[in-house]
Amino acid sequence: MLFRKSKVAEVAFYALLAASAAGLLVLALRMDLVVRDAIGPGLYPALVLAALLVLVLVVLAGTVTRRDIRLLSPFPEGLWHDTMLRRAAAGAGRALGQRVQVVANTGVGWFSAVHAGRRAPADGQTMVVVTSETADLAGAEAAAFARQQLVPIGRLWFDPDALVVRENAPWRDLDALFASPEPLRIGVAGTAAAAAPITAWIGDHRSAAVEVVTEPEAPTVLRALAEGRIDLAIVGRSDMGDGAAAIGARHGFRILAMLDEAQGGAGEPGDNGAAGATAADQGFAFVSGRWAGLAMPAGSPAAAVARVQTAFGGGEPGGDSWRAAPTEAFAAFLAGLDRQWRTAAGRDGQVRLPRGKVAGFAVALLGVPLFPWAMDLVGFPVAAFLFLAASMGLLWPSPSVRAAGLIVPVAALVTAALYLLFGDLFYVVFPVGLLWES
Repeated sequence: MLFRKSKVAEVAFYALLAASAAGLLVLALRMDLVVRDAIGPGLYPALVLAALLVLVLVVLAGTVTRRDIRLLSPFPEGLWHDTMLRRAAAGAGRALGQRVQVVANTGVGWFSAVHAGRRAPADGQTMVVVTSETADLAGAEAAAFARQQLVPIGRLWFDPDALVVRENAPWRDLDALFASPEPLRIGVAGTAAAAAPITAWIGDHRSAAVEVVTEPEAPTVLRALAEGRIDLAIVGRSDMGDGAAAIGARHGFRILAMLDEAQGGAGEPGDNGAAGATAADQGFAFVSGRWAGLAMPAGSPAAAVARVQTAFGGGEPGGDSWRAAPTEAFAAFLAGLDRQWRTAAGRDGQVRLPRGKVAGFAVALLGVPLFPWAMDLVGFPVAAFLFLAASMGLLWPSPSVRAAGLIVPVAALVTAALYLLFGDLFYVVFPVGLLWES
């Protein structure tokens, strides 16, 4: 595939190529095609350029009339999730007899893939990947958004959360954990918003106090569990491999329960404990974890949804690409997460996608024409520092005191570098500022 971003770019490229071939053909035709009953200098170039022009026009016509299915993806290009999605899209395209074009749309808020998918026409030609792994919608909130404003197609993957304890912990199952009168310290890998439903569920089943600590990385949480700083770790099932497995082998971890759908039994103990014992199997139905699935804009034809689900659901389980689960199963999965989110958040209404950094971009663009005026007023160093710091702060994904501690020195260093570069090397005279001159 020559173009991965958009069909418009492909059409523009072939149109430019056709225009160039046509222009060169005109020049060739101005040359002598026949000289004294012999082949002239313009004949062969004219024939080659005419053939090229016809070929390009045929390709351009096919590109214009071709209807690609767009698949809007929140995954950065080149990483594992993106690679797996493109493999699945390629297989689905072969099954559909129609190209499925993956368009990476990794922005946030109004610049995100889910927002673009929500605004897309409901003609069956646009799909979007909805996932819990976004900065906009935390975990179960993404499920509520998908149910309200999109049409589910099928779940691509699910990595359930595991409740992990030390081997010497006094609880052998969830009944013992919930009945314990001792305060419980929980460590969660993820954000506080994503962890809210699961921590609320644990708190509802316990009378003793529950203290929750969140960390962005699972190894940090497992290390805290190994060192005794927390009593229970909540991490993804996939996080129990690699480095986590080494920590677990050294300190002896046990999986108390998997927060997955019921498996029909308690399961057999594995290397990490009762790996098959889900919370539902123990009588406490609760599902939590990281997931991704396909959806279409609201109002999309049911026939298009079924057709796409069949194409993405093909292939062999455990292959080298994702397979979409049945639509009914994905819809039920989203409904369960939606209920959990509403219970934990105490909300009953439409999920609104945050605007992202619209205000930040507006302020940054507005600051460009105002910068010369500010530079005349307060001088270049002060104006540049304030502009850089304000722009970075407004465009920062999650503003915080920690972010400010990074933004301020970076803005100061960039300002100093610009001042030294242009002032000392190129001898540019910067305004001192009317405030300081007076």
